[in-house]
Amino acid sequence: MGSHSFIRAHRPDSSKPEELPLYGNGGGWKPFGHQQAALDKGIVAYVECFCQLEAFIKKRFPSAMQILPYRMQKDKIIDMDSQYLVKMQFNSEERWTKAMKCLLLNLQRIIGIIVNLSPDSSSQS
Repeated sequence: MGSHSFIRAHRPDSSKPEELPLYGNGGGWKPFGHQQAALDKGIVAYVECFCQLEAFIKKRFPSAMQILPYRMQKDKIIDMDSQYLVKMQFNSEERWTKAMKCLLLNLQRIIGIIVNLSPDSSSQS
């Protein structure tokens, strides 16, 4: 959806998926304006998907101890002993930015893993 990306959350208690935005508008530290709560829900749903993907890869490769550089848990990303909320609400700009950096580094790692798992990658060598 370009600059208006969203994630569809399929909830067991609803027949229709909920569309949660992964974008916003506004300025200042509240860069996503009144849509901040919806964006927070969208990012948390995105992290949930990430955790499911990581669990799938761990199931496929049980000997892999830690697949991603940063652990993710519900609405937190864990870097050593520090926890960073992925939600903007009740968070500082610096800590949210650190959470997004960790999320992007995890995304980079998972893309590399998936590319190496694809059937086409063995024929390209």
